[in-house]
Amino acid sequence: MKYILLLDFSETCSDYGLAMYLKSVQNTLSIIHFVVPAILIVMAAINLTQLMLNPDDSQKKKIKSLRNKFIAAIIVFFIPMLCNVFFSLIPDSFDIANCWKVARETSN
Repeated sequence: MKYILLLDFSETCSDYGLAMYLKSVQNTLSIIHFVVPAILIVMAAINLTQLMLNPDDSQKKKIKSLRNKFIAAIIVFFIPMLCNVFFSLIPDSFDIANCWKVARETSN
């Protein structure tokens, strides 16, 4: 299977090491895409529960922390999409853009 993947990269991407690195970056981004927002939402739910149980304890600080966690979850969720949009805007004549596209296609 890896031999077929090697042939796939060699036709369009001149550097196999770069292609494999970009593929691992894409795999890492896809994991981060789901895990980090889920963790942030759970932490925000815990903060919201604490805020409802103890409304007197530094309410402004906890509300600001809750808002920041939701904003961070939204931003982290869209990072892989923004990377794909950025690399799709780069012409195929650049090696890294071409390797990014090939790595994205082979990971699906």
